[in-house]
Amino acid sequence: MKFKEPAYDPFRSAVARVVAEEFNGSYVGAIVVSSQREWVSAKEASAELNISPQRLVEAVQKKHIAGKQSQSGYGHTHTVIPRLELVNIAADRDRYCSGLEVQRLLGIHRKQFELLREAGVVSEVAVQHRPALVDGGFDRVALLDSITKLRSSADHRPGDTVKLFELNLRRTTDRSALLHLFRLVFECKIRPVVADEDMALSSFEFLKSEIDDELSTLRFSRDWTAHDVAKIAGWKPQSVVHWCRLGLLEARQVQHGPNLSYLISPEQLARFQATFVPVATLAKSRGTSSRKLMESLADREIPTHGAEPEGRTSRGHLVRLSDLLVTGGDDAPNRRVCEDPRATSMQT
Repeated sequence: MKFKEPAYDPFRSAVARVVAEEFNGSYVGAIVVSSQREWVSAKEASAELNISPQRLVEAVQKKHIAGKQSQSGYGHTHTVIPRLELVNIAADRDRYCSGLEVQRLLGIHRKQFELLREAGVVSEVAVQHRPALVDGGFDRVALLDSITKLRSSADHRPGDTVKLFELNLRRTTDRSALLHLFRLVFECKIRPVVADEDMALSSFEFLKSEIDDELSTLRFSRDWTAHDVAKIAGWKPQSVVHWCRLGLLEARQVQHGPNLSYLISPEQLARFQATFVPVATLAKSRGTSSRKLMESLADREIPTHGAEPEGRTSRGHLVRLSDLLVTGGDDAPNRRVCEDPRATSMQT
């Protein structure tokens, strides 16, 4: 007899209640599991935790989590897990997150995330020390605690500020210095001046003077990147990099991961400006266009240097000051503009 007729519904309901409340083993009957049931099957637990039943079965087999296993008469292994254990597993899975989730939590990009990891202020928990069945390796609670500690150390002071996400290898050229700064920040030895409750870590603001003083005290490199030089002199960063590549602008090569960058000292920039002037700068000072000035230079047989092809045209043309100084009086404005960039770099 299979008890399939509707007349047996009350009987099946009664059995289901008894099993849900009293039975600690596995049950192969078609009953609905009560939410108050002390033991839950691996299949049901997998749906609640959003992980595969096989992972749960293996975790019970290896005694990584609490659970029971029994054999049915057909040789099938039934795995059940205590309800309290599921609560603990869910909490662990929520606590441990992936690197991508950490980036979103802190509001930073991947490269800065890798720098924070290299500095040791954000680190993965070793596999052997993680709870069972977690997918991520970063402790969200510990990370939030460190951010809360940093936020509570905020001390408002007047002055220009720099945000944490601006502390990168484009702005601060010395990698060792940058890593050291991150450690000082997370140790609250460099305190933020603005760190509101609704701010992500990336938006915390620090005194620019304090950052610069720390770099100076530790005698880390104060050289400029190509981007810095371009900003100081009003040139295009791509042209500055090209001049460095050609050796016209002396620079020190540094490797930043897979990328090659250039660092320029104030002395190297001064020597460059004592030798060359960009055609674009010269044209602007004379109230004309680069194209017309190029035609004028060609008529006078004055060569240009350092140009980089760009489609059907080119950019980054340089003229030697010595070539300009041997021309007639019409080039007096050229001589004046050649002095300006030098003065700018020495004042910076």
